[in-house]
Order: sequence, then C-alpha cells, then structure tokens
Amino acid sequence: MHKHKKRTLRLLVGLAILVPLCALAYCAAFLLRFGGTLNQINAALLFSTIGSVLLIKTLALVLARLHQEYARYVSFRDMLVLARTATLSTVGIILVDTMLLTNVTIPRSVVVLDWGVTLALLIVARTVPRLLRENLRTLFRAAPRTRALIVGANDAGEALLRCIRQRSDELSYTPVGFVDDRPEVLGRRIAGIPVLGNYADLAP
Repeated sequence: MHKHKKRTLRLLVGLAILVPLCALAYCAAFLLRFGGTLNQINAALLFSTIGSVLLIKTLALVLARLHQEYARYVSFRDMLVLARTATLSTVGIILVDTMLLTNVTIPRSVVVLDWGVTLALLIVARTVPRLLRENLRTLFRAAPRTRALIVGANDAGEALLRCIRQRSDELSYTPVGFVDDRPEVLGRRIAGIPVLGNYADLAP
C-alpha cells in the first residue's frame, strides 16, 4: 500500500512538472510569433485555447509515459521519444483546432513554434535533474575519488563512461579524459570529457 502511494505521488509530481512546462511553451510560442507582446485579440485567443492545448499535451505525455520515466542519462532513444511526444501533441492540437474549435483558429505558425519550444523544454526537464544530481554528488562527496583515464574514444569507451557515472555511488572513479591512437579524435570531447592523448602517452 505504501509502495503504491509512493508510485502515485511520483507520477503526480512528474505531471506537476511537465504540464506547467507545456503551458509555458504555448505562451512562449504566442510571444515569439507576435514579437513579445500580445494585443487584446491575441491574448484572448491564447486564454481561450490554452485549456484545450494543455489537455492534448497532457494526454500525449501520459501516452508516452514521460511522467513515469526518470532516466539517469539521456540517450538517442530518449530524444526520439521526446520528439515523437511533441509531434503527437502538435498533430492533436491541429486536429482539435480544425474539428472542434470552430469559433477560433490557432495560427499554424504558433503551432509550429509551440512544437519547437515544447521539445526544447522537455529535453531540459529530462537533462537538468541528471546534471544537478551529478554535480551535487561531486560537490558533497566525502570519500576521495581516483582520477581515471578511459582507453578508447569510441562507443565502448562512451559506454564505460556512462556506466561509471551511473554507478558513481558504488565506484570511486572520476573520469578525467580519454586516450586513443586515432589522430582525428584528439582534442575532441565525449560527453564533456576530453580526448587527451594516445596510448604511447600512458607509457612510464
């Protein structure tokens, strides 16, 4: 019973965060479309349609189960899910605007801008908590950490970096750089970690 209540609370918190962001995106789309200020007609259009728009966006969030997910890192799959959710809500807005909101018409430019701002805010909502968690853990971590180099600036090296970050509570390593023999990757960054040198640089 306690576990069920905790899960329900987590879902409600997820919606309480995402729904206001969706409202913010819609308002921002209007402001962007009309140069940062709304006249009486445009403001009335915004307030008369925001309820329907939020209902559609909330339904899209629930169908995509975004309010249930809390990823430790953001993958390409996550980005596709977010883009699909924003697109689904946009299609829903156009359909409802065309078929049900017969007295008003939401400008298509506002709908397109809303798609972009919604996607951007969903990405922020997905990535910022992880970044805050990692930085706070680093700031308040009491135990000393071992600075580590990852051999191989490739998919395997990136997967290892991700694993170390995911299990930062268990592992006492702080990745500071990659080493790789390929000249074309030297100086690049993978997930914020630089490629510092080649294998020969590891020799004593």
